[in-house]
Amino acid sequence: MNKQKPAKQLAKQERRHTHIRHQLDAAGESSTKLEETAALSKFHHHLSDSLSNAINLAAFLSQNSEDPAVKDFIPKLKDHLLS
Repeated sequence: MNKQKPAKQLAKQERRHTHIRHQLDAAGESSTKLEETAALSKFHHHLSDSLSNAINLAAFLSQNSEDPAVKDFIPKLKDHLLS
């Protein structure tokens, strides 16, 4: 089985990377951010230093108290994280 990508797929991937680079440049971020992201993708987990997506867990649970998905959320979260 040939493990190389056909030229069409490679061209599509290159267009996608170029498009992302243009978006990052337009947003004022350096295109090296793309390379950093690609380098991090080899890791299973990555913890960001950024607080831009921080969620106040207490507020979230309070706002969604009627949602069955948050029932026993804290004990389930602790079980998941500590197992």
